[in-house]
Amino acid sequence: MRADRKIQNRAIQRFVKNNTRKNKARNVILVIAVVLVTILMTVMFGAGISIFHNFQLANLRTAGTKANGGLYMATEKEMEQISALDEVEATGKQQFVGEVLDVKGMPSQTIISMTAYDETEWENFIKPTVSDITGNYPRQESEVMLSRWTLEKLGVDDPQIGMTISVKYKLLSGEEKQQEFTLSGYYTDFIYETGVTPNSGNTMAANLYFINHSMSKRAAGNMIVSSRFAEEHGKEEGGLGTFLIDDRLNAEEALALLDHAAGNDEIFVSGLSGTAAQALMGAMIPILAVIFVMISGYLLIYNIINISVLQEMHMYGQLKALGATSKQLKKIVRKQVNLVAAVGIILGLLFGTAFAVITVPKFLEALMNSQNGKFEFGITVSPLIYVFTVLFAYMTVWFSARKGMRLAGKVSPTEALKYVDVVHKIKGHKGSGGGKLYRMAYRNVFRSRKRALVTFASLFFGLLIYLTVSSSTQKLDYNLKYDREMPYDFVMEDISWQLGNEEKAEKSLDDGILEKVKNLEGVDKIETDYVEVTKVEEAEQFLAPYAKLQALYSGAEEEVWSDLRFKAVGLSMEKLQEFTWNSTLPDEEIQNYLESGTGIFLVATEGSDYREFTGKEIQVSKVGVSVESITYTVVGILTKAPGEEGKTYKNQYLNYGTQNGSEISAFYTSEQGAERIDKTPHIQTIRIDCKAGTQGDISTELKEMAAQMDSVMISSKSEIKAGVDQLAGVIRAAGTVLGGFLIFMGLANFINVIFTGIYSRQKELAALESIGMTRKQIKITLILEGVYYCGITMVLLMTVGEILSYLIFLLIKNGVIYFAVYSFPAVQMLCVFVILVIVCVTVPLVVLRSVSKESLAERLRKGQD
Repeated sequence: MRADRKIQNRAIQRFVKNNTRKNKARNVILVIAVVLVTILMTVMFGAGISIFHNFQLANLRTAGTKANGGLYMATEKEMEQISALDEVEATGKQQFVGEVLDVKGMPSQTIISMTAYDETEWENFIKPTVSDITGNYPRQESEVMLSRWTLEKLGVDDPQIGMTISVKYKLLSGEEKQQEFTLSGYYTDFIYETGVTPNSGNTMAANLYFINHSMSKRAAGNMIVSSRFAEEHGKEEGGLGTFLIDDRLNAEEALALLDHAAGNDEIFVSGLSGTAAQALMGAMIPILAVIFVMISGYLLIYNIINISVLQEMHMYGQLKALGATSKQLKKIVRKQVNLVAAVGIILGLLFGTAFAVITVPKFLEALMNSQNGKFEFGITVSPLIYVFTVLFAYMTVWFSARKGMRLAGKVSPTEALKYVDVVHKIKGHKGSGGGKLYRMAYRNVFRSRKRALVTFASLFFGLLIYLTVSSSTQKLDYNLKYDREMPYDFVMEDISWQLGNEEKAEKSLDDGILEKVKNLEGVDKIETDYVEVTKVEEAEQFLAPYAKLQALYSGAEEEVWSDLRFKAVGLSMEKLQEFTWNSTLPDEEIQNYLESGTGIFLVATEGSDYREFTGKEIQVSKVGVSVESITYTVVGILTKAPGEEGKTYKNQYLNYGTQNGSEISAFYTSEQGAERIDKTPHIQTIRIDCKAGTQGDISTELKEMAAQMDSVMISSKSEIKAGVDQLAGVIRAAGTVLGGFLIFMGLANFINVIFTGIYSRQKELAALESIGMTRKQIKITLILEGVYYCGITMVLLMTVGEILSYLIFLLIKNGVIYFAVYSFPAVQMLCVFVILVIVCVTVPLVVLRSVSKESLAERLRKGQD
């Protein structure tokens, strides 16, 4: 029995090879279809997996450590107890030793820390968060390892391993020293980011030390010292125990477990909420694209295989008559499909890999150009790309071939010999005017309804993708984006307010800088935010809502009452009048208070009733300065503007003076009111509008000013527009390429349907010609068939497609690009329509010419043998 099976398998194998060679044209089309599907899937999975991987890497670099828990000043016993837990994978130790002194250009509240790591901490927790490592971790007491950013701050532009660096530093004991260190290595880290308070796990021991000693400093750079140096100069209060706990636990479960094990409730955990969801969301676009590719690939391959099986139905019937079983016939079809799939998938993987290597990095770079170097743009070469591609590509081919296998398996010899490829009866048509060519063409298109619908769907999907991408990204309302996010041509911000204690922030932007900006040629208008930190003298009970709010950040409410702070924000009268407020005072009286500098607006918070607050007085004094208290009258409560106005940048007080939020409450007053606190109040922000055509020159001047000040950041409309243009361009290009591929697949499906339809009807066409139908009439009929395919597809696109496109646009507008404007791409769609008409009209004529080379008598005898 086994010998018979082997003989049968060999016979089936020979038959499959011979039949595959015989149908070269069909197989070439099928291979091309599988190649296209595989190329697109390789690119999409490459992009999806790369986005997922790079999101995780960017989050890891932002965190600064792989450890997700720590214990400040942990003892060896406590760390041993934590390490003994099955849920804890590894434990490490950081030791903050001291800080580097006399670093030029560093704000007073930011420092370069001197930190040592044990082997686990460095190799397992810290090293994966840095990049471009040159050299080795310091071993000797006089060796150090620094980030490139830190080296630049120390004046080293060309670091060399083994070079000496003279450093002045202060230990935790308060002792200051000057020492020559040997550079053992350097690397790139991601601790410092403009405008963001440094809080990296690289320097967590230093930051926890400052927090626990009520100091406003933060480590923005790091000098890694050896364990020997730390043992010699370190103190217990600079130590931090770290650990990596199973991330399947949530924060509450982890804390309960660790507290019980170590007997210490000062343990903290972070990052246990996971970042996989964020990364997965970023990969959704490629995943959705894969689904579209699978659908379009299915429609194309399904039609090709079905048509092929139907054309060979007589052959399958003959094989059935000779004794072949249904199972063997299915096996024949399956082996032919598998052979084509293997060739197509292999070629697709090769071409797809090359295409992905070129396109995916550019797509990622445009998609994530705001990640400050934390996001890598190279494609992630992962076996999963090929596993998923092969799996989904073969699934597409397999599901496409199932009906063909069933048709071949269930055919009977008698049915096969008389089989005609018509899936429903054609009704008779009577008329006095004779046969109409356009009616004949219409009936020919729908003589196989399923095949016609599959062809329409195949063309429709590609055109829908192209229409959606073009209509959603063709027109962007930049003015809407500017109104909500950046209504000024340029904004200069003193970010030292976000780098530590606001009351000690340096005056990076002073009257001298303000005067220089005013004198720049082309500057049309300037607005200034003045900010000072004040303390309330003898806080009244009506300020209780603000004390409760600050207590959420600063500790017990009783402590806050004795040191209630307010950030005083001084703005121009014109700016204040753009805000929305509630007050019991008339507008004229409010204006008088503000112009005299004696009135203030408090901001809305839970429990702040403007009817109780208006008219009350508060006394404040500038923090850190011994001056007499200043009395202000509360003239109202600022609230968020309602409706669409609430989305406008200029109407929202939170965008002024308190960017990035603050645990300190704020009150708003006029510039005169700010000058009562300090004659030269602290300038936090300068907002600049320019005359048309001068933005380029002013941008250069402002950047030169900012280059001299480490804590000043400049943002502009042009940068926002450039970023949006780049992203929109990449999305448009990616959508056009994807849509183009799918349109090509749809056209390939159409060509295959037309070719096989005319080829199978060549005897029928010859019969029509023999009874008087002219060659010209036959050509017109076939041309009309192509026009029907094109016209019906475009009608579907302009109706159903337009509706679907607009619904998808609404999702994009509400979730991604709120300033997108739906705009029908008339020119592009006209070009697509012209190309479609040319293809749909030309293909039938080319096919007719190829099958009409024989004489009429020879064509009439087709199939008689």
